[in-house]
Amino acid sequence: MLFRFLSATLLASAYAAAAVHGQSAPVSAAVSALAAIPVGPLIDNRGSGAGATASLRYAFPGIPFLGISAEIGGLAKSVHTNSAMGDIPAIVTNGSSALIAGIGPRLSLPVGGGRVYLTGTAGIARLWASSFVNPLPASQEQYDISASNITTLTTNFAWSGGGGVVMPIPGTSSRAAVDLGVRYYDLGTATYARPYTPYTPQLISGAEGVFPETVAVSSRARATIVAPSAGIVLRF
Repeated sequence: MLFRFLSATLLASAYAAAAVHGQSAPVSAAVSALAAIPVGPLIDNRGSGAGATASLRYAFPGIPFLGISAEIGGLAKSVHTNSAMGDIPAIVTNGSSALIAGIGPRLSLPVGGGRVYLTGTAGIARLWASSFVNPLPASQEQYDISASNITTLTTNFAWSGGGGVVMPIPGTSSRAAVDLGVRYYDLGTATYARPYTPYTPQLISGAEGVFPETVAVSSRARATIVAPSAGIVLRF
């Protein structure tokens, strides 16, 4: 619903500008695939996830370097904090996936045959956070403990910032271009597990009473991601 409203607003503004200036509206649409690389305090032996975004962009007439972009995106599960736990042989694995919607400014300048840009968005993220504590066979026998899985779902304020370059595709009269960029996403906080150490603040003993020993604790942490991307831009 949010993206539909933003899209309708941008398109209405674009067609109004076209009517006033007698030229094609400065509107473009883009789709991109991205790699989601978790970053932040819980990261150890991280793995990358994947995702995609779709956006509608509008460049203000008479201000060619300034525009606005409305964006929706989805991030498939990315794995982080895949860590062995201290004295008890077990593995803690955290993961994050999300749906994102946002809007924000876009600044661009011509360089060579293309344009470089900076962009940022503010909006909301629907965040799925999962934590899996998996004792290895030796610890299952010695400590009589079993695996535990915890999943939380939250809706947060989210923001992003980044930049990239847009290069026209030859033979398309500059109506199609390749977009290469990188973005930092802050999706807000969620609850994750982390390996227990004597220096870790103990918030939960074990995991919901499953473990007789304190082998993992849970705490809230920010879900932050760096996302290189590659996509296609079509100008209307």
